[in-house]
Amino acid sequence: MKIEKIEDAYTANAYIKNKLTAAVEKLSDEQALRSSDPAVWSAQHLVEHITIVDEGILRICDKLLSKAEADGLASDGRCQLSDEFKMKTAAAADEKLTAPDFVHPTGSPTIAESLAKLNETDEKFQALKDRFLRFDGEKHKFPHPIFGDISAHEWLILRGGHAARHLRQIEARLAA
Repeated sequence: MKIEKIEDAYTANAYIKNKLTAAVEKLSDEQALRSSDPAVWSAQHLVEHITIVDEGILRICDKLLSKAEADGLASDGRCQLSDEFKMKTAAAADEKLTAPDFVHPTGSPTIAESLAKLNETDEKFQALKDRFLRFDGEKHKFPHPIFGDISAHEWLILRGGHAARHLRQIEARLAA
């Protein structure tokens, strides 16, 4: 899907969230925790990790949009992505990445609990949508450990890309 507007980003993220939910919501506890290697996160761990990252992205987007609002910077509804962001995310697509410790899963919440948390965060993103449509999400930046300084628009896109990356990992593990 080509993302040109904020609405497109929200549609793409909802599609990925729905696919993720469908892939994991009916897993047994055994399937959810299955991993071929103790160093490799199970489906349960991956879903928890996605929820932790989503909450962080929500806070960052809120902060960046608050700065734009304070500066009186209006949005035109487009979702602007820098060439650098596009290049770095494309390069990282097939690369093994190591998550910072603060977003590592604990293994405590079940998939159902993590999905409930994901739904809560998604509701908060829905509430943030109006601010994405009203205020500039491109000017202010916040650093990502791999992609560098990125905008609220890029964080919003990263939200879906991150979930999609881990969905592919979950699907591969379940198929094995």
